Amino acid sequence: VIPENYDGTKVLSIRSGGFINCTSIESVVFPEGLEIIGNGAFEGCTSLKEATIPGSVRRVGEYAFQGTGLESVVFLDNESIEIEKYAFSSLDNLRTLTFDLNSELTVRDYAFYKATSLTELVLPEKTQEIGDGAFRGAPLKAIVIPDSVKKIGSFAFAALIDGDTSLESIAISDKLEEMGANPIISRTGVELIIKEGSESARSYLSELKSSVSKVTLPSTLKTIENEAFKNYESLEMINIPDSVETIGDSAFYGTSISELAIPESTTLIGIGAFENSLLENVTISEGSMIQEISDRAFRKTKIRSIVIPDSVTTIGLRAFEECTELESVTLSDNLQSIMDSAFAGNQNLKSIKFPDSVTHLGNGAFSRCTQLRQIELGRGMSNLSAGVFESDSISLTFSPQTENLPSGLLYLSSSIVSVEIPEGTQYIPGNAFYNSKLSEIYIPDSVSEIGESAFGFCSSLRSVSISGNLETICEGAFSGTYDIALEIRDGSKAISDLSVFGEALASVSLPDSITAIEDGAFKNSGIKEITIPESCEIIGDSTFEGSALKAVTFEGNKLNTIGKRAFYSTGIESITITDNVTVISESAFENCDRLSQIQFTGSGLTEIGSRAFMNTALESIYLPSTTKIIGSYAFYESSLARVTIPDSVLEIGDFAFSESMLHHIIIPSSVTNLGKSVLYRCESLLSATINAPID
Repeated sequence: VIPENYDGTKVLSIRSGGFINCTSIESVVFPEGLEIIGNGAFEGCTSLKEATIPGSVRRVGEYAFQGTGLESVVFLDNESIEIEKYAFSSLDNLRTLTFDLNSELTVRDYAFYKATSLTELVLPEKTQEIGDGAFRGAPLKAIVIPDSVKKIGSFAFAALIDGDTSLESIAISDKLEEMGANPIISRTGVELIIKEGSESARSYLSELKSSVSKVTLPSTLKTIENEAFKNYESLEMINIPDSVETIGDSAFYGTSISELAIPESTTLIGIGAFENSLLENVTISEGSMIQEISDRAFRKTKIRSIVIPDSVTTIGLRAFEECTELESVTLSDNLQSIMDSAFAGNQNLKSIKFPDSVTHLGNGAFSRCTQLRQIELGRGMSNLSAGVFESDSISLTFSPQTENLPSGLLYLSSSIVSVEIPEGTQYIPGNAFYNSKLSEIYIPDSVSEIGESAFGFCSSLRSVSISGNLETICEGAFSGTYDIALEIRDGSKAISDLSVFGEALASVSLPDSITAIEDGAFKNSGIKEITIPESCEIIGDSTFEGSALKAVTFEGNKLNTIGKRAFYSTGIESITITDNVTVISESAFENCDRLSQIQFTGSGLTEIGSRAFMNTALESIYLPSTTKIIGSYAFYESSLARVTIPDSVLEIGDFAFSESMLHHIIIPSSVTNLGKSVLYRCESLLSATINAPID
């Protein structure tokens, strides 16, 4: 028993080492008024079993009860008390530790270190600080940190050997300001409880990562701070309350959470918030006010699908990069920008549809998405940069509201195997589908111009469908292509210049609505045969000039004009001139050196233009009775051996039959204007009867 007074002096303290190693002491009664128990005061008193610390004590010194046999320690009505370093350390038998719940308690470093039998602990509501290793080695089952605590030191509740504790839960509030390294080192399975009333899950919570596998968040929580649950590798599930507004940078980085619902209240998902986690399913509330999916937010997760709410306008850098399980992405209808590498490396992503609101795709946004097969671009996309997509086989479509295709399609074109250009599109930019893998293309009625090299070197392109509304096909639009079958759709009235196809054009299908094939339309093409529909009235100048044409079929008799050089230097072998053709224009069949047969189905022809059949293989011709003019050089250097000139002919031009193969000829008296050298050098001529007047 320690008296209240000693030698007439009130006992206020027990000096340091006062009873050190007094192994015979079994109990101690402390006097009221005692304020300090000195350093090492009862150290090594192995027989001491109980200690009741009076309320007057405000300090228990370092090592004061270290190594004693204490089984129970009770603090009575202490208004304020500091327990110094190692004060109660190495108490193997301590089972009961009771504090006055109104005390203002400070527990210094290792104060209860190695209290290896202490399983329960209730700290006063005014506890200020828990030092490094303060309860290290105590096999506590539950820890509740009072709201008053400002600091928890490193290893404060840690096991002596990693994982060798029975700790089940720890509860703290956001009033805690500082947490040292590894305050608990326990087996995984510990539940972390953020107490009701807390508005923040603080960044220092990352120090609990090695032990916590379950987290309970309060309904009052607003902010999950940066790195709060970073590398919680055993955390498999968490419910984010509807109150949360902010999920900070790397907040759940590296966790094992597999499923997550982000509430409507959340307005910010921070940089790398879920990066490297095992997240498979994530739902962001449709009513969310999140405006941006931040950089790396879901990078390297296991998510299989994602629906981006309509509040989102930006998807940040690498936000979904290397989400190798991602198969389905639904983008926000208000999305504007997808930044660099946002979806790069998503090897299971097979399709993507961009809303009309998207105006920017960053560099490599979908690079290394090697299975991406279907892409729909919105009308807001005006430009594509190099490397945005990286797939070897893409089917490309556009929003139905698209009027202008984006520039930069060239960077994508080598992967395009099919494309649907929407009605309403007016212009196909130069190089748009250069070197693509297209096998067919449908050009809608709204398109009026195709730019230079738009389909250049599309070596697989075999079918092209256009309308008569197409006004301009620029130079080289189809250069480097071959064996193209061209369809000109029904409703088209006139066919303009299609010579840009050149030899690539192998065949053409004309609609029944066509009334005119304009000048040069198929000049130098590779067409070998063509059927002119009944509706066609005009074949313009040079229409088939220099083409590979061998056969022409006329389905009706509305044709009335065959233009100058219309079939010049083609390979046609026969031709039937229908009833309404009145004029075969200048050089219409000139240099058709295989043309050996011509037939007139009616009697409408009035004029054969100059050089019309020059250098052809015609051997005979019976001109209809309506013919009035045979132009100069009309049959010059032809193979013509027989000709019947009707009495209707009024004029035969200069050199009309010269150097032909004529055997016999009768020029009727109706001819009033006989040109010069009409039969010049007709070396096979056997007889000539000229009834016309000769000047």
